[in-house]
Amino acid sequence: TTRRKARKYLLQESPSDEAFEKESIAFRKFQIEKCYPLVLGASANDESKGYTYVRRRSEVGDQGGFAAYGETQVKLVDGERIELKRVLSHREYGIASSRADPSRHVVRTVRTCFLIDGQSIYIERFQSPCPKITLMYVQASSGEGGDELNVPAFIRECVVREVTGQNEYSSRRISTRR
Repeated sequence: TTRRKARKYLLQESPSDEAFEKESIAFRKFQIEKCYPLVLGASANDESKGYTYVRRRSEVGDQGGFAAYGETQVKLVDGERIELKRVLSHREYGIASSRADPSRHVVRTVRTCFLIDGQSIYIERFQSPCPKITLMYVQASSGEGGDELNVPAFIRECVVREVTGQNEYSSRRISTRR
């Protein structure tokens, strides 16, 4: 269990790898694929009963080698969002993704992960279905928001605005077929 929260920012673009290297910031890039399988008893549009997604993560440039798989069940309990996560095998992921909700796209992103002053940050550049969206997630400190955004200038220059809590920037909303 954890009580961590992330603040979310809309970026006009993803900073280049060269910008990270110039600032000597170590980073790793992953390809992420999120699929929303149909769940018995849950409605595709009603989140009050919760929802589930499965994820495949592989390192960019790994040429299809190692991948990690996981499942996240999201439930709403007394107005609070609770996530239950577990690791999946390749086979379990295949079964879950074969039951994909036809009203949703598979969401594909490239994720750049790095640390700044011990703070975990990642930038998610959507590939599909909305290739124009880039989001940055910053692990919030114990003070819920209001803290100054502590990132290098080359990243701060890309920030359009904070979108924490704005549903239209959730992967689940982005996955919806229109």
